[in-house]
Amino acid sequence: MVNCIAVRPGRVLMQAGASPRTAETLDRLGIEIVPVEYEGVFQGGGGIHCSTSPLIRDPVA
Repeated sequence: MVNCIAVRPGRVLMQAGASPRTAETLDRLGIEIVPVEYEGVFQGGGGIHCSTSPLIRDPVA
């Protein structure tokens, strides 16, 4: 399972220890992974992306 959230170009938050192959691939591509202890959220039926409700923002001029 892959569940992460992009916080800026080249940087994502991901549950610590989850999806090691994906984390390895992202690392090889130069994407910084910030590991977050977040396993309790799966009890509610979602992951970090679902529980953070990302906002779509207007571009900064």
